[in-house]
Amino acid sequence: MKQAFLDAFAEFPEINFLWKYEKDEDKIADGYPNVFTGKWLPQNDILDHPKLLAFISHGGMNSVMEGSTKGIPMICIPVMGDQIRNSLLLVTKETAIKVEKTEITKENIVAAIKEIISNKKYGKNAKLISKMVNAKPFTSAERVVKYAEFAAQFGDTGTIQTQGRYQSFWVLYSLDVLIFLFTVITIVFVLLGWCIKKLLNLLKRKVSLEKKNK
Repeated sequence: MKQAFLDAFAEFPEINFLWKYEKDEDKIADGYPNVFTGKWLPQNDILDHPKLLAFISHGGMNSVMEGSTKGIPMICIPVMGDQIRNSLLLVTKETAIKVEKTEITKENIVAAIKEIISNKKYGKNAKLISKMVNAKPFTSAERVVKYAEFAAQFGDTGTIQTQGRYQSFWVLYSLDVLIFLFTVITIVFVLLGWCIKKLLNLLKRKVSLEKKNK
């Protein structure tokens, strides 16, 4: 998979690729003059660079938020958890391309890079999302101050408490749902085992009957 990325990057000698890679001693980019690796890279500073064309990421929430805030089109390769949903969210907004981790080949990576840098809609939509994020009515700091002032003025009225705070242990950890699912699965397997057992007994009787007839 790593070689697929390297071979794909080699197809774009006019573009420099910055790759966050954990082991400098591997020297994985040796022989690839347009690939630069590092254990740590200043992601926010890189995303702010005016010459940045795209951001290849697994689609984690931090990367998605930072890429969206900076207005950078993305190529998402989700691995697990919320990364799949995050990637699909960007795809629906047409600010990203999603590549399945099981379909990582040189050809697919090259195709994704060509699409993201040649089709201007991704950059245009990413810039629009960035403007919307940065133009929101209240900043995070302002919201914190407003809610702090509200709490100081009215005290604990319960109006700014989430209902999740009052959930029982049973509901909070979805134990009722898990028990229901476990029961359904158990019943299905029991019925399946019973059907298989009946079928085997029927086959045995049929074989025995044929042997007697012979």
